[in-house]
Amino acid sequence: MVIDNQNGSIKVSLVITITIKGLPKDVHRGLKQRAEANGRSLNTEVIAVLESSLRSSLVDVDELIARARALRGTMKFTARVGEMRGIQAAGRG
Repeated sequence: MVIDNQNGSIKVSLVITITIKGLPKDVHRGLKQRAEANGRSLNTEVIAVLESSLRSSLVDVDELIARARALRGTMKFTARVGEMRGIQAAGRG
């Protein structure tokens, strides 16, 4: 909390704390290694990983469709649904 005597205002910063229960040892070890490699504390690394995860999960659907259409336009062949299923199945061999 910061009090500005000149303006009579009060600034309050809320810090949220969470506890993670049952964190596997290998995950903890991996986070510690990442933190060290990135020159961060374990806490700061966890926050960075969570923020990155949330950013990467947001998808602009219109952009994704536009990219798919552009890619489809560069393909040198066309395939029917049945053919695509065969290609997929062969790839899972």
